[in-house]
Amino acid sequence: MIGRVTQQTTQRSTLANLQKNLAVMADLQNKLSGNTKISKPSDDPAGTASAITLRAELRANTQASRNIDDGNGWLTTADTALSSSLDALRQARDLTVQGANSGALNPQAREALAVQLEALRETLLSQANTTYQGRHVFAGTSNATDAVTIVP
Repeated sequence: MIGRVTQQTTQRSTLANLQKNLAVMADLQNKLSGNTKISKPSDDPAGTASAITLRAELRANTQASRNIDDGNGWLTTADTALSSSLDALRQARDLTVQGANSGALNPQAREALAVQLEALRETLLSQANTTYQGRHVFAGTSNATDAVTIVP
């Protein structure tokens, strides 16, 4: 049996449909203005979990990128210091061999070689105390002010 459809029933039905459509439109406008699909976790629990996981992975990737840049800078600094040290050691070896020739050098020439060797020592000391972002490259885990110090 079909019930009676009155004017008031039609109005209530129409008003309920309008209210429902206005709520859906307000929700869509809210999502559009915020440029988000999920405005609160209860809107889409699975989507919220995915978004949290994605944000965590994004933070991990950003940190990994910073770690890579830091590692590259650290290695570049160490490589440069070691190359400079190797060049200074080669030069010191050459000066030592030259100074070992006792018959061809007078005392002033030997003094000049000693001055050059002292300058190379200072260069090596400087390279041994190389820092990268405030940390000593060749000090291991030490927090000393210098990685290498010369005690007179």
